[in-house]
Amino acid sequence: MMEKLRSSQNEVETAFSMMLPDQRIEVRLKSIVEYMDEYDESTGMIVFGMPKAAIERKGADIVAPSYKIADIIIKKVNEYVRGQDK
Repeated sequence: MMEKLRSSQNEVETAFSMMLPDQRIEVRLKSIVEYMDEYDESTGMIVFGMPKAAIERKGADIVAPSYKIADIIIKKVNEYVRGQDK
């Protein structure tokens, strides 16, 4: 299980480096507490604590499953670049 998580982490790192050439943006995104999940080795599960709290208190602008996040980020960046985010 840990090997799969490490592999997934490497895939995420690669995706970030391809989508976000400016490392300052990557660092800021990774530091947002609402987007952090933790792996609990004792249960073998991903802990969904902080995102759940943000969603419950209406602090999340977008709620989506992890497999859609990259597409949403790309869409939002394209909208921003084109000036369509107003």
